[in-house]
Amino acid sequence: SSSSSSWRGQRNWLSSKHECDWEFVECNSPIQSIAKLIMFENHMKGTLPLELGFLSELQVLNIVSNDLTGTIPTEIGNLSKLQDLEITFNSLEGTMPTEIGQLTALTRLSAGRNQLSGSLPTELGHLLQLDTLGLEWNSLKGSIPSEMGSLVNMYSLALDHNLLTHTIPSSLGKMTTLDRFHVNDNGLEGQMPLEICALESLKALDADCDEVTCSCCTTCFP
Repeated sequence: SSSSSSWRGQRNWLSSKHECDWEFVECNSPIQSIAKLIMFENHMKGTLPLELGFLSELQVLNIVSNDLTGTIPTEIGNLSKLQDLEITFNSLEGTMPTEIGQLTALTRLSAGRNQLSGSLPTELGHLLQLDTLGLEWNSLKGSIPSEMGSLVNMYSLALDHNLLTHTIPSSLGKMTTLDRFHVNDNGLEGQMPLEICALESLKALDADCDEVTCSCCTTCFP
């Protein structure tokens, strides 16, 4: 991203000191490679650098609540050890790269409240460890991929406030640990699948009940 002069904290950044001594950076020991970048609410502007893809040991990337723009670089798919990707509350745009499906260690993907567009990549179904997926308040369109039914560890799924259409796939009923599913404020239609209504784990289910017939929703939006 752009110059660090406006950052809330920037101790040792771009100095001659080792990266592990930079503020917001946590490293693995003893190999001294970057494991965590936690830079939320740091007044960062600019774009996500392609060089993020070189951080092969990175496990956590948290850049929530900044002023970042541009697209999510495809190089993010190189972060094979990434477990937690949190980029909520920015102004990121463009489509979600299909390479995100290569992040098979990912347990949390939070990208809500950006300006993401295009379709949900079917490759999301490869993220078998994922338990939290937040894509709310974007401009995502098209259908919910049936491949997402493979995410059997899912606990929280937020797809609300997008432009999604077509019906909700019954394959999501395979998410037997799903606790909350927010899909309201979209353009979905049809019926809430019985397979989802039958989930004993489900405590919160929000939908547009005037468009999606739903007998099991906990909250119906007009």
